[in-house]
Amino acid sequence: MSDITKFSAVKLTRKIRRRELSPVEVTDAYLARIEKCNPKLNAIVTLTADAARDAAKRAEQDVMSGKSLPPLHGVPVTVKDCFDTAGVRTTWGSKMRADMVPTEDATLVKRLKAAGCIVLGKTNVPEFAMSQFTDNILFGPTRNPYRADRSVGGSSGGEAAALASRMSPLGIGSDIGGSLRIPAHCCGIVSIRPTQGRCPMTGHMMMGPAYFGTMAAMGPMARNVADVALLLTILEGPDDADPFCQPFPATNPKLKPRTGLRVGILDLSDQCPVAEDVQRAVRQAADVLASDGGRVEKVEDPALSQIFQTWLTLMSFGFKDLTPEVVAHREMLDPRFAMLLDLPAPEPMAFLQADLLRAGITMAFIRFYREHDVILAPVLTSTAPIGDQGPVVNGEPQQLVYAAMHTYASVLTGDPAAVVPVANGEDGLPIGVQIHARRGNDTLAL
Repeated sequence: MSDITKFSAVKLTRKIRRRELSPVEVTDAYLARIEKCNPKLNAIVTLTADAARDAAKRAEQDVMSGKSLPPLHGVPVTVKDCFDTAGVRTTWGSKMRADMVPTEDATLVKRLKAAGCIVLGKTNVPEFAMSQFTDNILFGPTRNPYRADRSVGGSSGGEAAALASRMSPLGIGSDIGGSLRIPAHCCGIVSIRPTQGRCPMTGHMMMGPAYFGTMAAMGPMARNVADVALLLTILEGPDDADPFCQPFPATNPKLKPRTGLRVGILDLSDQCPVAEDVQRAVRQAADVLASDGGRVEKVEDPALSQIFQTWLTLMSFGFKDLTPEVVAHREMLDPRFAMLLDLPAPEPMAFLQADLLRAGITMAFIRFYREHDVILAPVLTSTAPIGDQGPVVNGEPQQLVYAAMHTYASVLTGDPAAVVPVANGEDGLPIGVQIHARRGNDTLAL
């Protein structure tokens, strides 16, 4: 019999409906895979095996009784440890919250369960999800399934590692600085940072000021594009609780290959050099999308030089608005997170200026989309770097926060940005490419 964990979520749903596989068989296969792989990778930090088996038995009874089944009936899922899960600890990767058990599910977790998903457990994150690699003093680092010394990215790194190693077919994450996309790139999976506001944040970790809600996005992760698109249809839509969530045209899960597109390339290598194998992967992806009558050209605007500093200023200002509880319990914090509390706060005028620059950057992308269907960009400047270090490009080390600057554009504009693995680097590790589309056109980005 084929390894069940190699099936896509779309295929699992079809086989379960046809009674070719039972939810119990599927759940047991994934739990066995977790038992085999997780001790090496440390991707899943809270395993809910008993609850998953009970849910699988109920799901199997529904199949056998002939009930109408929801779209993901019997399909397992894992959840980033920033989303509330009723009766299951939600730590945000911090010792401060090691025993924190919510009484209610986050909206997206409720939607997963309503769609028939079986939750296997929670996946690792850096403390308060405020890092682009996944390590914390509560659970330790998550290892990359491709090479143990390489980073899985962050902050949805545990989720990406679980998916890449086939410990889960589907997952959810969040992104305010590449946190869905960097792990996808490092682990060779697919994700999308949806249009900002497409998926509600209710029940997700909230740190910092309210305006972070205009920068953060919740989204799906999986091993292929079709599964990501299907999961996005489950997650999207307002919940009447998140003030930043709004209705957008529904995602079409029945995707078709597209060519003949007008492709723009976002190239910030003058600010932070990009490895040649990464640049080559972006160009190759652009050429494929533009084949059969399209075109490829670099997008240019003076506002692009302000992307990194604008994002950094807005994020830095937010660190000074952390909850008093966090500041008061500094001794419990990971030193790498605690040092962020010592950063000098930007002056209020700097914040206002950054907000104006954000508007200017958004307008630049609006102009780009008049002439381009999609905009492609690197995720990082190299393949997955070593541990918690930044990439080394052309022999020069880079800080990770700089190396990820291509991911900040969509955080500022709110446009959707998918990541799809398109090649392997010279070191054999996967390279993902970002595909940006106009706000609301998430289907095209996928």
